[in-house]
Amino acid sequence: MGGGAQTPALTALLCLGTLPKPSFWADPGPLVAVGSAVTLWCQGSLQAEVYRVYKEGSTLPWEVRAQQDSRHKADFPITMSMSSYHTGQYWCVYRTPLSPYQSSDPLTLVVTGMFPAPSL
Repeated sequence: MGGGAQTPALTALLCLGTLPKPSFWADPGPLVAVGSAVTLWCQGSLQAEVYRVYKEGSTLPWEVRAQQDSRHKADFPITMSMSSYHTGQYWCVYRTPLSPYQSSDPLTLVVTGMFPAPSL
């Protein structure tokens, strides 16, 4: 008795271990000129199925299903003109079939050039 075979689900859970915290960044960077575009990137695990981006103060996340050819990351373009509305803290999460959402560190987007430079 004992030493019996493990179920496939239990074996998969033991092999997964701890999933990595997602990396989260803005391209071309977190300082974005007013009227410009920016893309938020979330990079997680190869097992990721769904990625979400949240903005502080907003109730609904942006969600994207992972693509077969690039399951380890997802992009969230902000193609409309950047404005003060977009300034704030964002974070991303991803989910795999066998794990809850993993959350990134927050990223602060700052819109520049909204006011003229001070002069003396």
